[in-house]
Amino acid sequence: MSKTILITGANGFTGQHACRYFSEKGFRVIGTARKPVFLGEKVDLKLCDLTEESSVQALIKQTRPDYLLHLAGVSHVGKSWEDPVGTLKTNVLSTLYLLDAIYKEKPDCKSVITGSALQTDPANLQTVPHPYSFSKTIQALCSLAWGKLYQLDIVMAKPSNLIGPGKSAGVCSAFAEKIARMEHDESARVLTIDTPLAERDFLDVRDAVAGYNVLFEKGESGKTYDVCSGRTRTIREVAETYRKISPTPFRIDSKKDTPSIPAELGSPFQLKEMGWRPRYTFEDTLADTLQFYSHA
Repeated sequence: MSKTILITGANGFTGQHACRYFSEKGFRVIGTARKPVFLGEKVDLKLCDLTEESSVQALIKQTRPDYLLHLAGVSHVGKSWEDPVGTLKTNVLSTLYLLDAIYKEKPDCKSVITGSALQTDPANLQTVPHPYSFSKTIQALCSLAWGKLYQLDIVMAKPSNLIGPGKSAGVCSAFAEKIARMEHDESARVLTIDTPLAERDFLDVRDAVAGYNVLFEKGESGKTYDVCSGRTRTIREVAETYRKISPTPFRIDSKKDTPSIPAELGSPFQLKEMGWRPRYTFEDTLADTLQFYSHA
């Protein structure tokens, strides 16, 4: 019998890729969302507000998953400033509701909880840059504590900036969308960059999902794994790569900027030790992203 995986945030950028990946792997895939959405013929959609404890309890009792991939949550730094309490409720309480329900209904379920490369050292909260970082830091602490206290099989993943085809609020998608519009508007063929020297670790979302699968197979309970490329690129480099691969010529207008202090760089070493390898080059990922927006 096929194993059942429950994917929260299934209608999101990573969620849609995860639903497709695990369906193709032969899993019985159940995806959660707040509103009706088509996730594919092989995905069973369950409507659920994860901030409502009774709804989460009913969800786990009904689905009894063998695996949980928790992707849902607030992932926008700006929105976390606008609603810090709501961000904590969504990112922390929903996680605890899920883990509590799993403890009560399906304690042998293995969970991969996706944190963020932007979470900070809980021993030094003076370094917390924004409410989003704080929420993901607390989420990670709660998840690992719940695993220890209730003997649950919980693995934490810390993804970097995930990119690739599909709707996303990230800078690579924003650039691709603008460049795609340039194909039909010659007067708008200028790509403006506000922070050209800012650095990010970018990883193809499809490689990240494959990494989550490796964590289900080989990840050690109670441990945290970086899901990243292990190198940074500037925003200027992103724009230059797009200009290289785009069939539409455009000019890059970079505003004056000073080098930013890069976030602590993660390492994919542990994932690679378990056999994971990224399949997509940075250029291939941007090409696929641009193609997606050109046909959107």
